[in-house]
Amino acid sequence: MILLQAEIDGELVDIISKIRAFQQDFPLATLFPTAASAVRASAYAIQEQWKAFASGEPLPSGDKVKNSSGAYAASINTSQQSLWSYNILSKAAVARWLEEGTPEVDFKQTHPYGPRGRVAKKKIKGGGFRYVPYIIIPFRWATPNAGAHMGIKNVIPEQIYSAIQSGIRKGTFKRSVVLNGKTASDNFWGEEQQRNTYDWGDRLKGMGGAINGLVAMAGQPNKKGTRQSTYFTFRVISADSPASAWIKPATKAMKIAEQTANMMAGKVSKVVEAGFYADLKGLSK
Repeated sequence: MILLQAEIDGELVDIISKIRAFQQDFPLATLFPTAASAVRASAYAIQEQWKAFASGEPLPSGDKVKNSSGAYAASINTSQQSLWSYNILSKAAVARWLEEGTPEVDFKQTHPYGPRGRVAKKKIKGGGFRYVPYIIIPFRWATPNAGAHMGIKNVIPEQIYSAIQSGIRKGTFKRSVVLNGKTASDNFWGEEQQRNTYDWGDRLKGMGGAINGLVAMAGQPNKKGTRQSTYFTFRVISADSPASAWIKPATKAMKIAEQTANMMAGKVSKVVEAGFYADLKGLSK
């Protein structure tokens, strides 16, 4: 969780308490309505600025959040703690990752050993076997028209999509189907896992890049009896993959919340001080 606070400082709290002692019949919100409104408005102004940075507005440092899905910005909310204090926070995991940065991760040392991992039995030269953990990773692909709306990075090029659709209609490109039955096999830790079974169809071949091997998975029949297709490629992360493969680089700390707080501090102070000044002038009359 990443937390920012909008609140007045301790000296003002002491002053307010002393004034309150002479105004027992009046609640603080009545004595300082302008200041209370200023604190509230400041909290929501901080929230909106943080949301703007989370959505891709350039930070004071010059950095910006790239490929924002909107989920990070949507996770930023404000809650009132007292008349003079508000919390602006995000509980999204991505908020902490962007704020603090992330270390380099070698997926070969993590993913094949997870609960959904599998084990390959490989012969050892000279006799015997060794067991190598691996995992199959699906990558979903969006159709050309839907790509911009689904938040999916991989989009099938229009020409290739049209060719696949034509092949499906003509029966020259068979779709894959998830079968009802399941099979069981162990992961690296000897834990039995229930796995889907498939009637595999055709795969896109002869293509360079990440789209090579694309399959069309037939969904459940709709009311008209037709099946919509979803599109996937599959890649294998193995403990035997090349040393340079499947490594997620470290990311630097962007300090988005920290930069938001620093940017807004002066503005908030002026607004809140002006609010108290207006209220104190009213009390002196």
